[in-house]
Amino acid sequence: MFRRTFFTPMIAQPTLLMLGNKGGTPKRKKNPMQLRRKVYGLHFKEKYLKMEEWYYCPLCAEPKKPGEWCRREDCRQIKP
Repeated sequence: MFRRTFFTPMIAQPTLLMLGNKGGTPKRKKNPMQLRRKVYGLHFKEKYLKMEEWYYCPLCAEPKKPGEWCRREDCRQIKP
């Protein structure tokens, strides 16, 4: 009833890419203190925890970053 096509063996048999890496010793679960250690450093804080500068636009009272302009025409012309 069903015809065997070329793609059937590819779907039916898992390839090495689908199986993943099975060999070697399993990785140990890290200590929570080891995992937390990387968030204490200055590099992590400067990269991920830095606050973005923003202000309220004096014309339309919307919060925005420096260098952004509103969609309103007078805001775009004056660029507060």
